Amino acid sequence: SLCSGNIFYVNETPGSIVAMHKLGKSVIVYKDDGLVVLTWTGGQTRFQKYRLPNSVGCLAPLSIVDCADMGHFYLGFDGIIYNVTPSFQVRGISNAQLSETLSTILTLNKLAYSRGFIWPSKNLYIMLYDRTGLSGQLLDSYVAVNYRTGEFQTGQLGKQVIAGSNFRSTNLVDFQLLLSTTTLVEEFETGGATDDDGV
Repeated sequence: SLCSGNIFYVNETPGSIVAMHKLGKSVIVYKDDGLVVLTWTGGQTRFQKYRLPNSVGCLAPLSIVDCADMGHFYLGFDGIIYNVTPSFQVRGISNAQLSETLSTILTLNKLAYSRGFIWPSKNLYIMLYDRTGLSGQLLDSYVAVNYRTGEFQTGQLGKQVIAGSNFRSTNLVDFQLLLSTTTLVEEFETGGATDDDGV
């Protein structure tokens, strides 16, 4: 049939698929126990796939972000932030487990709702997470990693965030990080918190 060869199984690991993101001409299949590269080859084979060696599964699907020439960033199941390069190398960019570094009350399952963002002009990967360990989904703290230098910065937002997005109005201005609480949209482009009620 016309669909012959188009069905395949990503069974290189026994774990579950949590996300899929394009990287170059391939797709990275994020599973909870490893990463698989899927590439269109055409012909009878159609697709080539293989597990990335020594890759760690993805703990937080919303932590995955695309950073152009740097590839992807994501939070691994061991609590370490990883970079998947355009040449499909996987390297840890955080020196210690976040669950041990940031707070003694955090466990890895509380980091599952973490969200990732990129601030390209500052070479930052920013991950928001719930420091309290109570709700898991209301994000009140951050880790910022300079992916060029490896420097870390941590802090608290002073707000409970439920969603966010990178934004810039034109190519002539820098990115802004817009974060939404249950009632307001917060603006975090200047290092401080200036929200839409002026506080």
